[in-house]
Amino acid sequence: MKKPVLISAVFFTILGFIAWDVVHTPVELETKPIILGHGGMGVRSLIPLDSKTSIEKAIAYPIQGTELDVKITADFVLVAFHDEELQTCTSCSGNVASSLYSEIENCEYKSLLYTERIATVQSILEMEHADSTLFSFDLKLDPMMEGDFLAGYVTQVIKMINDFPQYRFVIESQSIETLNSLKFWNVRAGLYFYGHRPSSAIQLASENELTGISIDVKQIRPNDMTQAKKAGLRVMLWGCGDVFSNRKTLLLNADIIQTDDIASMVRLLALD
Repeated sequence: MKKPVLISAVFFTILGFIAWDVVHTPVELETKPIILGHGGMGVRSLIPLDSKTSIEKAIAYPIQGTELDVKITADFVLVAFHDEELQTCTSCSGNVASSLYSEIENCEYKSLLYTERIATVQSILEMEHADSTLFSFDLKLDPMMEGDFLAGYVTQVIKMINDFPQYRFVIESQSIETLNSLKFWNVRAGLYFYGHRPSSAIQLASENELTGISIDVKQIRPNDMTQAKKAGLRVMLWGCGDVFSNRKTLLLNADIIQTDDIASMVRLLALD
């Protein structure tokens, strides 16, 4: 009885390796897109999103950089954090925009394997990264942010970018007003409108002479890509979290892709 079981185990192991190689067959493209980690290693990683460890491990891959979710505290400190409320994924409660940095700097992410605190954007950029590493700042605006507070946010984003001339930057935002403000001050970054529907995103980005659009890959179709290109816009896609969605996203010929599965994307593009 043991011999047939052993033979079956060997057979299925070999079959598994063959299937692995097949699904990871490199995608042939005329031009390879810029690949970024999504908040570092992505939402499916055990490492907390936007944490220093997540960013460090992502950039260790042969990709161009990473996306960062950027919020601001009540005393104008930029932090890398995604969620609306602190209690969603940390030991603290409340809202970043209504908290002083001193009140949240020791907040730890809820993780069984990693002890990580919320990181400032500055501390992430001060880590050892290669020159020309690309950071995409996804600006997370709080509903309470308006007037002087919003102006202070824009000022801090511009200052952060200017303080690190060795890196490249793009900025994503759902606020046209914020993007136009950054454009007015000649921020050293590409400006992408973060849209939910391709048609309206393309229209708004084009009318406001922005660099491009940022959109969930599940919301866009090949004809939308064609329309964006006709309008002279670059397209940044996100929402791909495994080898299959990575392959599908690559076939859309986007300019920038944020992936939650860096390892399979590297294999699909034969970057390793």
